[in-house]
Formats: sequence, structure tokens, C-alpha cells
Amino acid sequence: MDNTSLLYLVKRDFKRERKRFIGALWSIFIATSLLFLLLSLGLGIRSYVIEKILSRLPSNQIIVRSKPLDLMGVSFSSSKSSGLNNNKVKEYESWKEIKKVYKQADAAFPVHVYGKLIKSYYGSDAIIVGYDSEYLASGQDWEDKFKYEPGKPVPVVASSTLLEIYNEAFASANNLPRLTEKDIIGRELFLDLGKNSLRRAEDYSPLNVKGVIIGFSNISTIFGASVPLEYVLKWNKMFGMKDNNYSALILEVTKPEYVDEVVSRIKDTGYRVESNLELSRRLTTLTRVMIGILLILGLLFLFLSLINLVNIFRLIVNERKREVALFRSLGASIKDIISLFVLESALLGLAGSIAGILSGLVFSLIAQKYLLAALPSFPFKPLYLFTFSPLAALLIIAGTIVLCVISPFSIFVKSASSDPAKHLG
Repeated sequence: MDNTSLLYLVKRDFKRERKRFIGALWSIFIATSLLFLLLSLGLGIRSYVIEKILSRLPSNQIIVRSKPLDLMGVSFSSSKSSGLNNNKVKEYESWKEIKKVYKQADAAFPVHVYGKLIKSYYGSDAIIVGYDSEYLASGQDWEDKFKYEPGKPVPVVASSTLLEIYNEAFASANNLPRLTEKDIIGRELFLDLGKNSLRRAEDYSPLNVKGVIIGFSNISTIFGASVPLEYVLKWNKMFGMKDNNYSALILEVTKPEYVDEVVSRIKDTGYRVESNLELSRRLTTLTRVMIGILLILGLLFLFLSLINLVNIFRLIVNERKREVALFRSLGASIKDIISLFVLESALLGLAGSIAGILSGLVFSLIAQKYLLAALPSFPFKPLYLFTFSPLAALLIIAGTIVLCVISPFSIFVKSASSDPAKHLG
């Protein structure tokens, strides 16, 4: 059978079996549309996680903290018992796998922060964290301002995340104007050390300290103020801390491949270790699981459409037994008969999958527009919900065609291989 005859028969069959083929086409269309939609949603989640979260986490960074005291399931941590001192800093600096050690000290006393913002005074209980200047300020525009200078206002670095929370949640809820970093940098604020709305430090008089906001950082403590390390060490001593222990040590490992080894060594010494690499792995695994679930759900719809396709071709083949036998008696080979059915099923897969992907693309763009518009403002609100991959679209089309051919293939072979005399007699 030549190609012209084959195409003629395919065209004839599509006209003759129009209703059944439309039913098969519709089921493939729905299935591939949902598959592409769900897969694009999964890829959108992955892109959001990578861009918003993982990109902010240096993979070669490790944070070492003391093991917290655990009483009846409640953990308490105090820098008084951390044991993270200058001797420990020197020890870690001697390790060949560690490039740099940065120190961090948390305020061991209650703190209340207040200042003038938009013609009114606002205040909140907060935490103060002291960082090595080299760690927090390196490469920033305000690097030369983030330093210990007694007698001058304390340089304070605020969190970029906190500003986003204010703009997207607090400001919109209270009809306040949105603020930029330029609106806040240079503003004065006051730190009430030794007291907050819940308690005050026992046996010590509160201290009021003037500060000035010099900049913003993604790694600054979120709900509080980040200041040069020396201030917190000084204030902790004033409020009864008798040692110079640190709350945490931030280790910069020479290569990411050394992180697991360093983490294991430090954990063996009794410290609690937080690894950005481990967090990245967990988030990546979680994202892959979510994409896998969405993909399985989409493939389930495709599987149901293939069942419908198989049933349709089973009916068609049963009704065309005599016609197939006649073709065979007139010289058509088994290969010719199989090719006819394969081409019909492949065309159904091609047309259904292309239409499904185009439909999924249009629907997802419309859904994305209206869903994002309907969602209230909140921190980390994504700019998009779906990520469209041309490669994924091509794979869905190719996979659908293959599955549409393979699923009813045994029916085609059985029909083409049957004895013509059996159906013509």
C-alpha cells in the first residue's frame, strides 16, 4: 500500500468515524491540557523556591550554636552556657576546610525599639543581634558606617524582609504609605535596653541608647536590629554577662563539598549545626515531591484518556473485521493494516496534545492574572504562578503520540494478523 492510498484511507476513516474520533480527541485534549497546567504549576513553584529562597542561602555557610537546654519538650538557649568563645574561634580557623569564622552575639536582655515614622512614633519589642562587621557589611554601600564608635549613635541595619512585611501586610492593612529603603535610611531610633512590654532586667537599670538606621540587608535579623558585635558584647556585660561567649559562629567553608564533613565533625563535639546546604537539599526534595505529585495527577488523567482511546479502537476494529479481511485478500500486508491504524491513533495523539497544550497555556495565563489580582498583598507574594517550558510541551506531545500508538497496538496486530478467510466466508 503506497502513501497516497494510506492517507486516503485515513481521511476516509476520520470522516466515517467522526463522532468516535472526536470523543477520543476530546479526552486526549482534556488530559494533556491538565497535565501541562499541573506541570507548569510545579515548575512555577520550583522557580519561586529557587529564586526567592535558595538564591539567598550561601551553600558554603554553616552556623554553629550551642545545644539548647531541653525541659519537658521546651528548648531554652542562653549564651551564658554556649561555650562559643575566642578559643573556639581559633580552633575552627585552624581547620583547613574553613576559610573564615564570623562571630554573632544575641542580646541577653529585653529590648524595646521605637522611633518616628510618618509623623508618628511607633515602637515594638525586638531583639538585637551583633554581627562581625566583615560578615554583615562587606560589599555594602554602608560598609564604612557599620563599626563600633563609642559616643556616637549606634549604627543599625534593618531587615529587607521586615520592610517587605511592612509594605505588603502592615501598611496595606492600616492605610499607611509604602516605604522604600531610601525613606528609612538615616532615620533615628531609640533602643530601650533592659526592658520591654513584658519584663525588665532584674537588678539592672534600663539604658536608653540612640541609634541610626544606615542600611538594609537580607541576612540581617528579621524582627529586630542588627548592630556591630562590640556593642552587644558590651551591653551583655553591663547586664550581668560575665564571659565573652558568642551566641553563634558563622563558618564559611572553602568548598561546598566540605560542608557535610565539617557539619559531622562539629556535631560530634556537642554543638547544634545549621547548614544552608542541608536546608537547600530539603527544600529541593520537597519541591521535587510536589512536582512529582502534580505530574502523577496529570498522568492519571492521560491514562484515563488512553483507556477511552483503546475502547474506541476496539469497537472500530471489531466493526471493520470484514473490511480488513478484504484488504488482506486484495494484497495488503499485515504491515499495511497496522500502519493504517497506527497513523490514525498517532494523528489523534498529535492533534489532541497540541490543542491541549495551547488550551493549558491560555487557561493558565488567564488563571494567573486573576488569581494574583485576587490575592491580598502579603510578604513574598509571587509575581507568577506558572512557569512554561517548551521542552516540557514537546515531551508531552511526543509522549502522548507514543502512548496513543502503544496502548491499542496489540488490538491492531491482532486484527491485521487474523485469517481473512474467517471473516469473508
